[in-house]
Amino acid sequence: MISEFSLFLFTLLGGTAAGAYAFTWAFPTGESKRRWLLPGIALVLLAIGGVALLLHLGHPERMLFAFSNLSAGITREGITTGLFGALVLVDLIFAIRSNKPVPKALGIVTALAGVALLVAMGSAYTQFHGVTAWANWTSMALFVIGGLSAGVCLISLCNAGIARNGSFGICAVALNVLFACTAIALGAHFATIGYSLIPFICSAALAIAAAISSWLAKGRDGFACIALSFALALAAVIIARYAFYLVV
Repeated sequence: MISEFSLFLFTLLGGTAAGAYAFTWAFPTGESKRRWLLPGIALVLLAIGGVALLLHLGHPERMLFAFSNLSAGITREGITTGLFGALVLVDLIFAIRSNKPVPKALGIVTALAGVALLVAMGSAYTQFHGVTAWANWTSMALFVIGGLSAGVCLISLCNAGIARNGSFGICAVALNVLFACTAIALGAHFATIGYSLIPFICSAALAIAAAISSWLAKGRDGFACIALSFALALAAVIIARYAFYLVV
């Protein structure tokens, strides 16, 4: 197991939740008996990821000290996680009480908070010069685009009807293709300093497969393509992220 498994878990789960909310304002699900599903899943992912982030500190009593340094990456991650989590909780309350989406302005604010969380994750590594492989623009792309590509597929998993929206399908395809390019770029960077390119090629192949599955889901009523696209997109992110943390 990688030594930074707690960070791997935090960025994977929290990043997927944040990535999903980057698009909910643009593709509202409308009224639905299962409107609570996305915010409910997002809060569970954030909770597990948040606990993992705290475990990374080694001692719970270090939490307040660690979060007091605004220049530290973990501080920015902690603050943006808390802000984003609070906004998702508001969305969940709206969903439970009325099945209606939150006002569009609040949805946009939540989306911006989700993107801020992804950027906070990426910047924690691009600005960390203790690991040469990480201090590169590709690290930012890994966390931001990875969260968006898995997150957009999570939306359709929670609401299969939205997958048939043409614009949404194009968005899902484009993001997974973009993540495939990101994986190759990151792998090329790692290869220049002596690491294997193979896991990043595998990640890119899975991302392309996720894009194809998302395109097929666009014109179908079946749930299989939607579930497959999410599984493939998440697997692509997992492999690239795991290889990223292996350098420690």
